[in-house]
Order: sequence, then structure tokens, then C-alpha cells
Amino acid sequence: MIVNEFIIYLGALLLTLALLASFLNPFFRVWKLTRKENNKLEKEDSERKYPKVSVLVVALEQTQQLKDNLLRLLKQDYPNDFEVIVMGNQDDNETIDILKQFSADKHLYCTFIPRSSRYMSRHKLAITLGVKAAKFDWILLTETRCYPESDKWLCTMTEVCKDDMSIVMGYANYNNSTSAFYRFEHLHTACYQLYEGAKSKAFRTNSANLLFKKQAFINGDGFVGNLNFPRGEFDYLVNKYAQSDCSAISIGQQAKLVMVKPLEKEWMNEALHAKAVTPTLHRRWRLAIQKTMDALLLFAYIVVFFASFWVTYQLINAGQTLQGALLSACVILSLIILLWLRLYFAHKTYSFFNEQLSLWKSAFYLLRLPLHWLNVKIHYVLCDKHEFTTHKI
Repeated sequence: MIVNEFIIYLGALLLTLALLASFLNPFFRVWKLTRKENNKLEKEDSERKYPKVSVLVVALEQTQQLKDNLLRLLKQDYPNDFEVIVMGNQDDNETIDILKQFSADKHLYCTFIPRSSRYMSRHKLAITLGVKAAKFDWILLTETRCYPESDKWLCTMTEVCKDDMSIVMGYANYNNSTSAFYRFEHLHTACYQLYEGAKSKAFRTNSANLLFKKQAFINGDGFVGNLNFPRGEFDYLVNKYAQSDCSAISIGQQAKLVMVKPLEKEWMNEALHAKAVTPTLHRRWRLAIQKTMDALLLFAYIVVFFASFWVTYQLINAGQTLQGALLSACVILSLIILLWLRLYFAHKTYSFFNEQLSLWKSAFYLLRLPLHWLNVKIHYVLCDKHEFTTHKI
């Protein structure tokens, strides 16, 4: 019996989509970056230079987290001079008491912003004042909710610094007590952003782990162009100051920051603020097209998979056993290829970033993502837009 050409074409299409849907995904792209990172670590670089750096911590809330995490920042093992600048509220006695406990540390510097400042983002005001107070040109910006797991965090973040760079993006994710889906969604999004940053086409970042130059910030008038939004400071810094060929990433395991578990409301608010800021960011269409293509390829595979399964069933019922057997072999093989490759890339990415996520639940997390995005969009449409502007009347 001669095999029908339609069956051959359908089987070939199914296998092709399985391969494309496996390789066109953020975990594969970042897996390639992690291989380069591992190769880099295997080579000694005796001429590596570590610049002087100012670590800027915005401490406008979450006072207990400042108490828990500040010591880890001050005790960094760094071969050059560094300072830790804590920006707090002027009349926050609890923060002041915590800072007094560490006042003897030579690396600590504190400054405060008045409660009376209105009609502008307090986070962006704190960052602006902190940058101006910094002694050194490289600024490493983070938040009180973040802490390094390693005392080599500063070294790992700054080892990629070069004179012609303006931005170095790091990685941060929630601790392991946080919902697995929260951590998966954050990592999945970060993979897209880190890959763009590695190509010197950085768009934004969802990680409070960002290194930038003081002079570039001052010359570029800081947050001018984004002052009407209360949050989105990390996104805007990357989008404005990561010019072509001037950005890099630092994704060594010791460069990672850990964020404390967020409340569900806090997690949703972060997503809503990101949604509000997105239309103002440059280069957003390239990443949007990439994410859409990845999703469409996977969706196309699923559609063709079930269509092929139905055709196989019809062929076997019609007595065309050879045709049905050939197509069923393509169906099974395509599924094995898709699952094995995607799970392999996910496993390698999880391992590199030390993320304790269930490999077999990854498919369900991936399928849940569109529902999460839809939920964020609905919340954003229904919420009061005054929450996303500093110009309240």
C-alpha cells in the first residue's frame, strides 16, 4: 500500500512544529547563555578589575526586612572599596533605630527623604537622592526585600563591568516558600528580559538587581520622562539607559538575589504597575512579537497534534492500518521530542538559577500563564487608574 502524501506532509509538519516549539522558548535561549557563563567560569581571568561601587537600598517600607537583610549587604567579600547607601523616610524611627545598630560599619551611609514630598514617586525620589549622594560611579540598586545568598554577590555583579557599559542586569526571584507558580512566572519573564540584555538590546527587568552608572543617570536627567508613574523604576532605568551595545547581564549563581515571599495583593500590584508602565517603554514591540511567536508555535503544535490524533483514529477505523500506524508514530515521536527537549531546557535553567521547581508541573504552569496574563489585564481594566499616577487631583 502506498502511503498517502497527505499523511507524509502532516507527519512532517507535526515533527517540524515539535522541534520549533522546543527551541523557540525562553528557557532554551537562556540555557545557551548559561553554557557561556559556565565556560567563562572555567577560565581564570587574573586581569579582572573590580570597580568601586555604591550599593543603593530603598527602604521606604518593609522595615523588618531591612533588619534581616542589611547585614548580608555590609558583609560582602569585595576586593575594592564599596558603600551601602540606605534611603529611608525622615521620620521613620524604626528604620533609624535599625540603622543605628549598624552605624559602626564603615561601609554604611544613610540619608532620608521628607514625608512632605508630594506629587511624585517617593521611590524615584529616593533613588535620585541616593545616586547624587553616592561616592562612586557604579551604582548597584536593590530593595530591602532582597538579599544575596553569597558574600560574592558584589564581585559577581561587577566582574562584567567595562568602561563602555551603562547597565548590567542581574537576576532575583522569590524564595522557595513562595508559590511555585509565582516563581515560575517570574523566571519565565526574566528569561526573555535577560536574553535581550545579553544581546545589548535590554528592554526592561523584573529583578531588583541592577547595576548602572551614576554619570549616565545624571547626564540623562534621571527619571525625567517617567515621573508620572509611582513605580516602574527598574523598568525605566533599563529602558532609558541600556543603549545599544552598552548593556550586559550577570547571571552567575552568586549574582542572584532572593526576594522575600510576597502577599498575593503585592504580587498582583507588581503586575499591574508593570502593565501601566509598558506602553511608555521603547523597544517593547520586539519582545512582544517574540513572546507571541513562541506562544503561537506551541499553540500550532497542540492544534496539529490533536488534528493528527483525530486523523489517525479515522484512518484506523477506515481499515487503513499502515497509514494510521505511520501517522500515530509521528504523533508519539513528536510528543516525545517536545516534552524531552522542553523539560531538558527547563531543568538546566532551573538548576543554573537554583530554582526548586517541579519539572513535571512546568507544562501546567506554562498553560496557566495565558490565564494569569488575562487576569492581570482584567484587573487593570477594572481598577482605578489614579493608582498608577503620581498626579492625583
